[in-house]
Amino acid sequence: MASIPSSLPPTPPFVPPIATRTPSESSSAPPRPPRRKIFTEQDLAYWLRSEAYQHVETTILRLTAAVRGKANEEESCESEATQQLSSFLQRIRGWVAEVPLQQGPQRFGNKAFRDWLTKVEEAEPAFQRDLVSTASYSPTVDPSLLLPELSFHFTSSFGSAQRLDYGSGHELSFLAYLTCLCRLRIFDENDEQALVTRIFREYIETCREVQRVFKLEPAGSKGVWGLDDHQHLVYLFGASQLVDHPSLRPASILSVSTIEPLAPSYLFLSSIMHVHTIKRGPFHEHSPLLHQIASTVPTFQKVTKGLWEMYKAEVLAKLPVVQHCRFGQFGLRWKDRETGAELPSSGDGRKDDEDEDDAADAAPLLDAPVITPAPWAHPTSTFSSVRPLPPSSRLSASTTASFSHRQHPTTFQLPHVSSLPSTSVHAPRSFAPPPLFPPRRPAASLASEEGAGGTVADEGGAAATSSPFGVLPKVGLGDGAQRDGER
Repeated sequence: MASIPSSLPPTPPFVPPIATRTPSESSSAPPRPPRRKIFTEQDLAYWLRSEAYQHVETTILRLTAAVRGKANEEESCESEATQQLSSFLQRIRGWVAEVPLQQGPQRFGNKAFRDWLTKVEEAEPAFQRDLVSTASYSPTVDPSLLLPELSFHFTSSFGSAQRLDYGSGHELSFLAYLTCLCRLRIFDENDEQALVTRIFREYIETCREVQRVFKLEPAGSKGVWGLDDHQHLVYLFGASQLVDHPSLRPASILSVSTIEPLAPSYLFLSSIMHVHTIKRGPFHEHSPLLHQIASTVPTFQKVTKGLWEMYKAEVLAKLPVVQHCRFGQFGLRWKDRETGAELPSSGDGRKDDEDEDDAADAAPLLDAPVITPAPWAHPTSTFSSVRPLPPSSRLSASTTASFSHRQHPTTFQLPHVSSLPSTSVHAPRSFAPPPLFPPRRPAASLASEEGAGGTVADEGGAAATSSPFGVLPKVGLGDGAQRDGER
């Protein structure tokens, strides 16, 4: 396997300010809500060459660099806008406890989440107007024209009211929101550290409280084989905070007693502690990828690089995630990054309300009170989809494509029904998915001489050949350290 650089790309310049108004744009034109542009794989290719993608990537890289080696408590510039946004996030987090939970059978998350989100949607327009008034320069474009875009990204960052789920795509929405604020110069280079250690931290705490109370379904979860059921950026920023730490190494996260006192100071450690509060069982079983990072990657610099490569591949380049992004006239624009020309989209010509129709298609499926049975639960079951399609009258090409992506995993393809023996269709059979990781050694052997020589790639497993962390020797906890199970 080719070696992977241990450092991130060079930090790019700060995102440019929003574009000035062109003569063709009427000053009296009402603000236009952002539109969906990504429906197909071809649209995904356009997204990767868009101005919006470049600005999102720039913001992530700059924020990652801004907190390198810095704990949450370290002094940073806190502007008026930083204090406003932080206070508003704390305020809406307090509303979670005020919303009564709905009783009765519910297939996924508690529907009271919709009541909480409605309350947020009612309060945030006034907040956005106040926040926009703090812009540090006077743009030619009226800042109020960005309000629909700001509102969409902000309210979309806490989860889906239709699907009652939350995942890395919603986390990306909050990053898009911060990118727009940077382009509007609500925030500048001096605010970048506080954007992570204060603002993003408050956002993560709010999302964790929402998850704790409303129990939203993980959006597009890969089960235990994902980095985290809900988030990714928090690990990237958190790993950067721990680069060059005098005592902590990736292997340190295997000892809860070691990281617990330091969790409030570092996003990565607080995320590990959060995983322990919401999941039960051995860490290597419920979070195998995090465990592999801890037992394989020797430095947080390599962890940071690997998490960035993983984020580009698993979030920014995945259609089921970025198809929910919206693009406006000024903040995140659907324009070619090189020429500035408007990019095509397979959704061109759709009406504004059709973007919402796709979300509505999922609502009848997700509100059903019954649980979808496993395909092998009944002798007469087949390998066809056990969840029904929406009514044909409401299907569009994009809806069908989206539904298809939700139904079939991208990593391992099941054989086509016609290629299976007839007995496999009509009789129940056990299902054993291909292993992403090799069988685990006992935890006690991870730091031993016997276990130090192996690598993920040496032992096999589907993840080994494509690991963004490269081929690395196993590392122990270091002298004097011990895992919780060995105390």
